[in-house]
Amino acid sequence: MKADQQKACIVDVYNVHKLKPNCIYIFLVLSLQYIQVCLDQQLLTAEYGGEILVSLQSAEMQYNIQSNLVPCSIFWTREVQEHFVGEDMEVHVRSRKEEEEEILIVWHWEKVMRLIHAVDLTNHIQSLQLTLPGKKLTLVVYGVEQYFRYHNSSKRQEVRAKVGKLKTSKKTENFENTPRISRDKFDTALTELQLFADCSHRLVEKPHDLGTFIRQFSKAIAEVPFKHEKQKREQEKLEWYAAGDSRNCVRVDKNGNGLLRLWQQQLCQFNRVSMETAQAISSVYRSPCALIQAYENCSSETESELMLESIQIRRGVGPLTTVKKVGPDLSKKMYTFFRSFDGKATLSQE
Repeated sequence: MKADQQKACIVDVYNVHKLKPNCIYIFLVLSLQYIQVCLDQQLLTAEYGGEILVSLQSAEMQYNIQSNLVPCSIFWTREVQEHFVGEDMEVHVRSRKEEEEEILIVWHWEKVMRLIHAVDLTNHIQSLQLTLPGKKLTLVVYGVEQYFRYHNSSKRQEVRAKVGKLKTSKKTENFENTPRISRDKFDTALTELQLFADCSHRLVEKPHDLGTFIRQFSKAIAEVPFKHEKQKREQEKLEWYAAGDSRNCVRVDKNGNGLLRLWQQQLCQFNRVSMETAQAISSVYRSPCALIQAYENCSSETESELMLESIQIRRGVGPLTTVKKVGPDLSKKMYTFFRSFDGKATLSQE
């Protein structure tokens, strides 16, 4: 993209609705320039500290190493640009920084296990939340799988130790000196943490994986204003959820190829209507217009309600083929949907 095109795409993060479609990608890239990752200095003393910096640098993200209120934590600040009219009656731009509500806390497995053993993990997180009002915490547990692998093989290690073939390492001593927690108890503690403290968690095993996760988390935070504005535009003037507009789409070309498949998919949106049922109905009424025209040609409402009742539905092939009918319930339901003038009418009590 040329420099003038890039300049046209640079807007403050709360005016993303002004973007043209061809500028969306470049905006998502530029949005990273407004975000700064605030890393607690204790993170860099751990084995994964270097990998975190490498990962952020690879994405050209701004970061600051400092002493955070919560040790081993990460939070984000966003630069927000505001336009105002000065005393000279000209438009000026000023910037201010806002803290995002998300906070990551990275803990080594040993600390988490000791808190679980003391039945204090949830209480400890809740006490941190009191010191950080309005913040949403996410706990990252580093290296817990090696703890479980060690204890899963502890019986074999005990046998080898008796015959003098096992040397005790510093890492082994850490495993032995840490209270033994079962996998079930560990999972239960994390579930309670999410239920009672509204704190999500992520298990990470390797330095590279942790660096990648922090980079992806940072990018997601940078894109929040764009996604909120996009969702707002999609939901504006709608009383129902329409954001999943790209799921199971049927392509229709200029010659009308695909219209029958689209009609069948629309029929499948009715409760308990399978593709076989949709194909059976569409074989008789090839389009919504054909169905509505047939309703209009009926002599009575009762006839219209039961018009689809006798259509046969075939399932399977060969000697295993079974045949059943659409039935009166679905027939009445579809009649109500296509012919009712009451917007609050219910199709059924299901």
